[in-house]
Amino acid sequence: MFGLNITGITDMLKSLTLNKNAFGDGLGEGGRRMKSRAEGLCPVLTGYLKSTIYVKVSGHVMTFGATADYATYVEYGTIYMGAQPFLRPSIIENEDWMSECIMGKLLPEL
Repeated sequence: MFGLNITGITDMLKSLTLNKNAFGDGLGEGGRRMKSRAEGLCPVLTGYLKSTIYVKVSGHVMTFGATADYATYVEYGTIYMGAQPFLRPSIIENEDWMSECIMGKLLPEL
């Protein structure tokens, strides 16, 4: 399984008096766009790999990845096949969007 975890914001949020769902809402909004982009970049032969791409938000933690056993091989390649990245580019392309989504949810709470 290949994935990405975004953590470390819990301590900051504890020091602020915010709607506890605001950060998670921002993560969810940004994560949906990231997932959609990864699905668009994902190479499709049978469609299984694409169907296993997920984003999950639990509190202040977002997990994003693909659960297909061979997702890592497709993402990074092997000695027999070249890499066909679909997760990392979606993360990189949506970094600014993710920040905007989070800030868009947090700023009204300040």
